[in-house]
Amino acid sequence: MRLRHLFTASAAGLFGVALVTGVALVVLTSWMHRAAVDQVEALEGVRAAMELRTDLLVYQREYRLWALQRSAAQKRAVERAQESVERALSALRAQNPQGPERASVERLASGVETYLQAVRTEMVAPPRPPEPLPEQRELEAALDSARSLVDGNLREAQRTLERVRRWDRLANALGLTVAVLLLGGVVSVLLLIRAYVTRPLLRMQETITRYQPGHGGVVAPESGADELREIGRAFASLSERLENQRERQLEFIAAVGHELRNPLNAMRASAALVLRDAQGGAGTALGERVARIERQVLRLDRLAEELLDTARVEAGRLDLHPASNDLTQLVRDAVSLYQPVSALHQWEVELPAQPIWLTCDAHRVAQVLNNLLNNALKYSPDGGRLRVAVEGAGDEAWVLVEDEGVGIARDELPHIFEPFRRARATRSTIPGVGLGLSVSQRIANAHGGRIEVESTPGVGSRFRLILPKGSPPPGLQASPGTPA
Repeated sequence: MRLRHLFTASAAGLFGVALVTGVALVVLTSWMHRAAVDQVEALEGVRAAMELRTDLLVYQREYRLWALQRSAAQKRAVERAQESVERALSALRAQNPQGPERASVERLASGVETYLQAVRTEMVAPPRPPEPLPEQRELEAALDSARSLVDGNLREAQRTLERVRRWDRLANALGLTVAVLLLGGVVSVLLLIRAYVTRPLLRMQETITRYQPGHGGVVAPESGADELREIGRAFASLSERLENQRERQLEFIAAVGHELRNPLNAMRASAALVLRDAQGGAGTALGERVARIERQVLRLDRLAEELLDTARVEAGRLDLHPASNDLTQLVRDAVSLYQPVSALHQWEVELPAQPIWLTCDAHRVAQVLNNLLNNALKYSPDGGRLRVAVEGAGDEAWVLVEDEGVGIARDELPHIFEPFRRARATRSTIPGVGLGLSVSQRIANAHGGRIEVESTPGVGSRFRLILPKGSPPPGLQASPGTPA
């Protein structure tokens, strides 16, 4: 599934639910409005019918009083009551009822008019005993019609109220259903995004973070949206091309290193012969020049060896010849090699009295020690204290090389073991190509160890070579209290 399809489907689903909800709300509110209007009209009809019934009763009372008194004042009261009945009847007709209610109103109006006509007829007829009055039947018929109209309006109002309640329950159910649908839709969208976007992105991030040159290509994630799969395959293809390019570069470096060794060996041998045959020996001007050439050839030879080691290490073809070796003796030999080099440094060497045995390639470990000591001297050109300590703790042994040199910037520490990486502050003032620490770290890793570094610019650096302990040589038993 492509991301745009996922988002389009999710948006369409949520939009559909919102649209249906909106239409349902419009229909529901429209019906509720109509029901409210019907309810008001029904109650208004009840009110008008009750007013008409009250006016009829008042009219009957005034008429009976007139029948007893036959006074002009009472006649005017009858006329006023008649006007009230006619106004109430006009108000009832003005509501313009429909259907059965209209027929009820017409029957009521006809009964009222019949009653009024009967009263008017009695009022102009000769006097007679007040009881029984002949218009009583018409009044009772009009009152029955009014009562029927009131009952009909009340029943209609009750029916409207019941419909409103049903629709209210339906609205509640609809609201709950829509809420559940929206919640389910949101949860479904989040789960889809998690399955098709978030998890594949996290896996891809983890793959990219773990990727290191020289450790093979990466495998594209096989889950998630199509775009993420395509990105994963593109990165896998890129890493494969980088690995191929890196292998070609390593082959080129190895070839250059091999090609340099032959002429350098020839130059070193020639310089030694010239120095031996020079008249006056090494103390003459010619001897000094030849000796300088020999030192530079040795430097180039070390550089070629570092290039070859880098090519071997990066290609995973570093040959080790492990054996039981005393770390204390290896450090003592390395220190004895570099102590006479500088008179500016105050050496502090702390070596244990008993041997610390390692199962290692002595030549490669010596190469790491020489590199650390050489860097300590090179990057503290103004001298100062140079501390070397050896200690064994638990299953590990470590060698500390600490100087008071120029130090390393904090942002450069994570990259100090990368090939050809050198500190910016000393790149132009201290010679080197940045291969020694890279090769040393790979040698330590190949022995199951590591090199750790702490540094403060302007204060100095502390390198710690940590290696796993080994067993003493066969036949050599460690005395009690002696570290193995």
